[in-house]
Amino acid sequence: MSFSTLLRGAAVGVTLTALLVPSTAHAGKSVHRDAVGDVVSLTAEADNEQFTPAPKAKRGDITRSVARHRAKRVTFKVRMREMPRRLHLTNFHTRVVTDKREYGIDVYNLPGPASEPMLAVRDGGVVECKGLTYERNHKLRFVRLSVPRACIGGPRWVRLGASVFHLADGRPLFLDESHRDGIDDSHSIAVGPKVRR
Repeated sequence: MSFSTLLRGAAVGVTLTALLVPSTAHAGKSVHRDAVGDVVSLTAEADNEQFTPAPKAKRGDITRSVARHRAKRVTFKVRMREMPRRLHLTNFHTRVVTDKREYGIDVYNLPGPASEPMLAVRDGGVVECKGLTYERNHKLRFVRLSVPRACIGGPRWVRLGASVFHLADGRPLFLDESHRDGIDDSHSIAVGPKVRR
């Protein structure tokens, strides 16, 4: 099953393409601050996407992300100005690029309790990973994913990026990314620098 197939089922398709964003990272950790007020709204008909800046949209506006690469696990914590409401249709997607392969991790709120995180490879296929965890903290306005290194091939380095979208009451779909100001293509997600163990 491809990523685009998985994500189309939740109202938006995200196919992964390489997009390199120059930045720096210390061994084992990378911190990135994203612009405030760079959420966009998306309307789409067929293959035509229209993006409109939505600087007043606070929900889902990513402000900071921290990637950690440790001996046994890779974690990615993403903070927002405000979390999307629990009753909104929401997707939190993490793109994981390694020296060996590319993966994606998705968590959906459809609405109600968040789904279990799902790990898949870029070219299709869900990866069974019992140690994959997800935390959502509305009070402190962050989500955090943690994946065992063994589930992603024990990489020498990782590059991570995230996107969040939410939709409620027939309103426009709102999107933001962790490593790019604004969005002009919903089919790509920027990633940060290489983070080594």
